[in-house]
Amino acid sequence: MATGLDSREDGRRFLELASRWLVSLPHDLRILFEAKDDPNLDRAAREIAAAAIICALTPDAAGEGEFSAFADDAILLHDALARIVTLGGEGAADFQTRFAEYFDGLDADLAICRNLLGDDYAWLVANKLDALGRLTYKQKKLALYLDDDEAVEQLYDDGLAFGTNYPIDEEKIEMRLRKPETLIEALRRKAVTESKKQA
Repeated sequence: MATGLDSREDGRRFLELASRWLVSLPHDLRILFEAKDDPNLDRAAREIAAAAIICALTPDAAGEGEFSAFADDAILLHDALARIVTLGGEGAADFQTRFAEYFDGLDADLAICRNLLGDDYAWLVANKLDALGRLTYKQKKLALYLDDDEAVEQLYDDGLAFGTNYPIDEEKIEMRLRKPETLIEALRRKAVTESKKQA
């Protein structure tokens, strides 16, 4: 389903981007919590933030290893940030200003991901961020993580635990993720596996 690498330079840029996003995923997740609980953002933007959080916290079942287990979550997180600005209403500009470092170059970064992952990127977004009505976490629907105080607290605590137990760091990345094809092929297999489960 993926288009593959169009050039060595695109592959190099994707590997650098994915590596950086993988290492910073637990820290970046905090920005989504900020968005989810921001009363100045429109409901649609807050739901997108909650969806990306749930995707990151839900254990991976595809069996592809830790890099691909979290790489799709890291990509979804940044896609969600772009959508938050689009869907956030009057509060979106202030949110973007508060976290400007996350939005500088974001469109170009996501374009690299879309170009190299092709149909797999479209599938990922369609079956995660666009599937808000189907998303659940710990047997609770997504809306509860915006509206129910107990569920909100549970999600926050799980986010803290995620950061504490996160298994990826710069050393592991440098040792084991040296070629873009390694990650792209793993993401491709993961998309195929998950799509078969949903068929």
